[in-house]
Amino acid sequence: MKKQLLTLSMIIFLIAGVYAQSTTPMPIPSFNANVTSISTFVEVLSTAPFFTDGKKEMKVKKYENSGDNFQPARVWFFSLDQTTVLGPFELFDNNIVSQEVDSRPWGVIIESGTQITVDVWIYSEEASPSAGN
Repeated sequence: MKKQLLTLSMIIFLIAGVYAQSTTPMPIPSFNANVTSISTFVEVLSTAPFFTDGKKEMKVKKYENSGDNFQPARVWFFSLDQTTVLGPFELFDNNIVSQEVDSRPWGVIIESGTQITVDVWIYSEEASPSAGN
């Protein structure tokens, strides 16, 4: 069962990735970003903070009253070298999904059945985030 779930997640991620590649990725950090259907966010390497301990926290917040409150958005975190995919995670209104990752460059794919507004940013003890949490 676990292997089937992993295979299904990878298939969904690949389909989302192909679709998302047809659109321009948004930078991380992004604030008050509109997501319709599927959107991709990637770290802007020239402005990404330097993480010496190899750990950082990717964060995604879905705003209240954006989209359907009872239908969660789905969030995947992926390394830009395409070797690691984490998710999907469910994201409801006014909540934050956080995922600790290593120092490699990362991206986020967000899928929603309705238009939603999100913030996507990186948090580290070493580098203060632009967004509060």
